[in-house]
Amino acid sequence: SCRFLWQRGRNESFFGASPERLLSLRKGHLLTDALAGTASRSNELSLLRSEKDLREHELVVGSIFHQLISQGLSAYRPRRPQLARHGKLVHLHTPITANARGHLPLHLADVLHPTPAVAGLPRREAMIWLRTLEPFNRGNYAAPIGWIDSDGNAEFRVAIRSGNAIGKKLELTAGAGLVRGSVPEKEL
Repeated sequence: SCRFLWQRGRNESFFGASPERLLSLRKGHLLTDALAGTASRSNELSLLRSEKDLREHELVVGSIFHQLISQGLSAYRPRRPQLARHGKLVHLHTPITANARGHLPLHLADVLHPTPAVAGLPRREAMIWLRTLEPFNRGNYAAPIGWIDSDGNAEFRVAIRSGNAIGKKLELTAGAGLVRGSVPEKEL
């Protein structure tokens, strides 16, 4: 996971440990992650055989892949997901790459964000639906957080598994992807 801390003010911090890369851009080479489908480390082998988790993962992979193609990029993805281990959890992970020379990092971040894993599909309709259901303002939760250097190289993560510390108040935020076949108690 990528740990981050954004000191927003004297008494306010946004922090987290995100396993999800929104984009990495180095000398025009783009790398992004599709990360969807989660299990405990003790159930990692069943994750690779779970119809529900594989379907959920493929929705995310397909969406990211088509977003890149819509920008005129020739994207590459492996045929099968890998396992990515983060602490006590394991995720289905598919790295997606493309030659993105001539594309600005903030434009690519705008194309890729929000990911289907944090917003749903189809994106616009899912975001409207989420705004009516979630009893809180997401603030910076699930936002892109990262950096861009003077050469146009960039690294952005999806700010999930995060928290806000405001004075003596602490808010922790996490989420779950729900698809047909999800059992909410298992997602928790």
